Amino acid sequence: MMHRSNAVPPLRLSTLCALMLAACAPVDPGSDPVGGETDPGGDVGALGAFEGDPRLQADALFVHLEALSQAAEAHGGHRSVGSDGYDASVDWVEGWVRDLGFDPVREPFEVRDWSAVSASVSQGDLAPSDGVAPLTWSPGGTATGSLVRIDVVDPPPAAANGSTSGCEASDFEGMAAGSIALIQRGTCTFTDKALNAQAAGAVAVLVFNEGQAGRTGVVEGALGPEDGLTIPVLGLSHADGLALTEGTAVTVQVSVRDEGIPSTNVLVDIPG
Repeated sequence: MMHRSNAVPPLRLSTLCALMLAACAPVDPGSDPVGGETDPGGDVGALGAFEGDPRLQADALFVHLEALSQAAEAHGGHRSVGSDGYDASVDWVEGWVRDLGFDPVREPFEVRDWSAVSASVSQGDLAPSDGVAPLTWSPGGTATGSLVRIDVVDPPPAAANGSTSGCEASDFEGMAAGSIALIQRGTCTFTDKALNAQAAGAVAVLVFNEGQAGRTGVVEGALGPEDGLTIPVLGLSHADGLALTEGTAVTVQVSVRDEGIPSTNVLVDIPG
């Protein structure tokens, strides 16, 4: 199963900034770009000075959107971070802004990118019939331990988010270190549940859906990317979570790709 990060590529912000810059070409402090009276004491860099400027109209801006679209089409159909399409877009923005008379500066930075390569859960010869989903930003790893249900509510509460499973450190009292925690979705964040389980000595966490209508499928969610987790966290369906037998050994395997991708911002200082 592959899962890409939902983070918005920084180019989108850079592109918006560049669109603004392209529309807002350098202005002579003594000129009036909109045909009215000039305020000698005004800020020539204020966006209000460009209200009605034809360079801010859709047709003028669309030219640049087309250029960025062509950069994608020429490089595999996308401009994602780290790709040739992204680099081509940066070249376009930099050259375009330089032609306007500005002095753009490239700022290198790194984007953290995560994706799941493979994942499995097994209890003897049994595996979840609905599949599994590593939560975004889950660490990788393989762990085997006795399954412990953590404050599971079955049947589920009538209202969604009624289960507090795993939300309190006290939920894990009596759980032996080296266990695999089975936690029900609800109330608090996946990150809170996983951190509480890790602090109590769990070697992996399985989060299964709460069980109300619309909340029975495989849990797909995200953890905090900098939350300090070191154990794998996977989502299960409601049925598969309840089908696991407490006190029996479960093996969890998660392989992820978690790396930094070099990228670039185009920065410009505008007077005023």
